[in-house]
Amino acid sequence: MHYQIAPHGNELINRVLTGARRDFWQEKAESLPSITLDKRKVYDVMMIADGAYSPLEGFMGSEDYTSVLNKMRLPNGLPWPIPIVLGVHPDRADEFDVFGHIALKDKTGLTLAILHLTEKFKVNKDLELAKIYRTTNPEHPSVKYLLEERGDVLLAGPIDVINRPAEDVLDTHLMTPAQTRRIFKERGWSRVVGFQTHNPILRSHEYMIKTALELGDGLFLHPLRTTPH
Repeated sequence: MHYQIAPHGNELINRVLTGARRDFWQEKAESLPSITLDKRKVYDVMMIADGAYSPLEGFMGSEDYTSVLNKMRLPNGLPWPIPIVLGVHPDRADEFDVFGHIALKDKTGLTLAILHLTEKFKVNKDLELAKIYRTTNPEHPSVKYLLEERGDVLLAGPIDVINRPAEDVLDTHLMTPAQTRRIFKERGWSRVVGFQTHNPILRSHEYMIKTALELGDGLFLHPLRTTPH
């Protein structure tokens, strides 16, 4: 009998707007204050939108952020190891009103999403470095990003996505969690072997995969993007 494991948190989130609601926010975005996202945050927006970050519906607030740093869990006890946050510099944070709305844009000026701002709070960089990266070495790309680029104020709230960024060559093979789940179901896969890599498959990887497939129905190969993460 075919079965599938429930999404993390038991609900596959979808924050992509369609129809009249999309049209409303597309027009509304023209009059909203905006933030231009770097590529890292563009990817976060898309992961939230499609449910890859389920059960998150937007960028974490202070309660979620503190719980993840100290316990590697969301406040409800669900395991979550890394904070998903949107940082800006303090002078920019002062431009935004809590319970207002912010247009999130990519570098081309395309509005990707609307952030419904529920909270602004200061980042605890020392705690985050200690708990998440366990180093203050600026040669670490994520440490460098945190110290120099992310900003000292975090903006929290759910997002609604109205546009996707321009596709690049990698996106021709990009599938959402809903799409991969549908493929697994169509193929009758109940136990799926997953392998994530940023390198070409090596012989040692091949051996591990083949061994795991003795107990599985199929392989889900997940290559990472080359963008620093």
